[in-house]
Amino acid sequence: MGSMDSIETEIYDALQLIPAMAKAEGWLSDAKWTVAVKKALVSVGRKLGHGTAASGCESDEGAEWLYDVVWWKSDGEGDMTDVPLVAESEWGGEKAIQDDFQKLLVARSKYRVMVFQGKSEIVVKDRFEKMRRWVDKFKGILPTDRFLLVGWAQDHWVFDHIP
Repeated sequence: MGSMDSIETEIYDALQLIPAMAKAEGWLSDAKWTVAVKKALVSVGRKLGHGTAASGCESDEGAEWLYDVVWWKSDGEGDMTDVPLVAESEWGGEKAIQDDFQKLLVARSKYRVMVFQGKSEIVVKDRFEKMRRWVDKFKGILPTDRFLLVGWAQDHWVFDHIP
């Protein structure tokens, strides 16, 4: 994996806290993982001074809006000026992951985060390659766009990013 920038590193650090919580609390459902991922992303966004929207997070300013997690900026009049990050979290199979990833392709955000699970690191890395192919084929990608790919491989996170 190439180098992550400071925002991606903050997201990485926030997500690294989740497995210990899951183990300590004995999480058995994907729903608990989904909420924890959203809360981690919301916490980083709020720390950076962004408005956030994500369902299931007490600290967000709004319910889920278009994506599982959205960070936005607004001006002094309360008008939205930017959406620096959108994220999707999908714990289902490959088709469900592809459907959610396609939502990220059409976003006009610098940061697009995809969190998913695979049965092994090999499966996660195979999905990363598919995501790279989907990005390469999509005509609306700009050179400044960044995709942070995060796969849960049964007992550890695997990270990658595009570019």
